[in-house]
Amino acid sequence: MQHVQQRREEFEKKECQLKESLMKFDKFFKENDDKRMRALKKLAFERGLQRQKQKEIAALKSGNELLKEEKQKLENRMKSLVKYRNFLEATVKESDDFNEISEVITRYEALSANLEDLKSTDQANNEIAESLSVDLHQYKEEKEEEKLTLTNELVDLRKMLEKYQAESRSRESVWEHSKNAEARRICKLNTLKGAINNMYRLVRMYQRYGDEAQENDLKGQLAVPIPLGSAVLRFISF
Repeated sequence: MQHVQQRREEFEKKECQLKESLMKFDKFFKENDDKRMRALKKLAFERGLQRQKQKEIAALKSGNELLKEEKQKLENRMKSLVKYRNFLEATVKESDDFNEISEVITRYEALSANLEDLKSTDQANNEIAESLSVDLHQYKEEKEEEKLTLTNELVDLRKMLEKYQAESRSRESVWEHSKNAEARRICKLNTLKGAINNMYRLVRMYQRYGDEAQENDLKGQLAVPIPLGSAVLRFISF
């Protein structure tokens, strides 16, 4: 019985040791897993950082190449500008107006500014001229329309004038005809008046009766009781 108890205690002791070992192993495993995860994260970060650095290096290399190309371009440009510098130096040397190259450049910049001002003024003048040309074209079109309208009105007025002239000639013709007819009638009446007066004088010479009529009183003269007087009176009334 004591032996069983002893075995049991040993078993429990081993079981406790085993549990403790398992706990230590589990802790160790977890710690190792955490270390592994941290190591993986660190490795991933370092790899990402490495890739970033590689990209930066590549960008720097590319930028360096661009700078080299730009440097080469600038050197080539400087070489091409040497002749202009030599020209400016020769100009200053031969000129009495300039003592330094900077004075030549300042003069050039001033002339360039004046040229730009002249270009701006010329452009403004061209715009004004264009605007005036458009206005002139519009004015000509308006005047052409006005001229056409006035021409049509003039044609209408000429037609009206011709119509009025034709009517006036017609009226003048009628009036001339009437005037001539009236003149002929007056002439006939004057002739008849003279004839009546002469007849009246002859009758008064041979017939002494009745009141004597006035010289221009034709009706009174025709009142003489003779057949001829009645006929003439009817003719005058007609």
